[in-house]
Amino acid sequence: PEEIMPEILLKGGQLYSGTKVAGDEKLIRDYYGSQGYADARVNTVLNPAGPNGVDVSYSVVEGGKSFVGKVNISGNVKTKDKVVRREVTLAPGDVFNTVELDASRKRLQNTGYYSQVDALPADSYEAGYRDINVSVVEQNTGSLVFGAGFSSIDSLVGYVNVTQTNFDVTEWPSFQGGGQKFNMGLRLGTERKDFSIGLEEPYFLDKRLALAGELFYRDLGFVSPNDAYEQRNIGGEVSLRRPVTEFSYVKLGYTLQQVEI
Repeated sequence: PEEIMPEILLKGGQLYSGTKVAGDEKLIRDYYGSQGYADARVNTVLNPAGPNGVDVSYSVVEGGKSFVGKVNISGNVKTKDKVVRREVTLAPGDVFNTVELDASRKRLQNTGYYSQVDALPADSYEAGYRDINVSVVEQNTGSLVFGAGFSSIDSLVGYVNVTQTNFDVTEWPSFQGGGQKFNMGLRLGTERKDFSIGLEEPYFLDKRLALAGELFYRDLGFVSPNDAYEQRNIGGEVSLRRPVTEFSYVKLGYTLQQVEI
């Protein structure tokens, strides 16, 4: 109790809240689930305590501690197994952590490769172990956008942009399933010519290290009140990006270009 009580949302003397009770039940389940007690259950009992009071008791059935057995992947027709597996932070032999399992499901959902992701515990043939069944439903990850426009700066311009967020440079001819990010864009107009092509490998050497490269050609015309000139940029960029926390990263890049005015 001394480990759990400081985190409990519903305190003595407060107005009763069913929302806080549900939050406390989840907090207790997550506490046990993060330490391998995948089958822990919480039963809440309410007892009258005077005319305007109620006592709240949380009864916990801890169950036994479990470890991860097999991690089974299904539903990935185009996507390679390793692209799914690398987003699952639990591996065979780890303590079965239900909080990490839910975080892994969210990580897979956030890739944008799947319309539905399920990550559920399952019985294992080994005593004291639980398997993990990860099931995904793939969705379209490529796009082709084209159009035309007119502006006072660029005059008439047309553009085409092709992206594939689940690209695989080695998978001919579909070029899908490797978890790479590909982008190619072209803009042509009376005042500009702009072309770029880029590729990113988010798990370079199977580590959380993103290697990206881009080649570009930009030919732009500029008009100012006193002058008119053209600028041409030809070059490329390569970069490495590594996450520091969930919401931050460090990036090291090198750009080489020739600029003509």
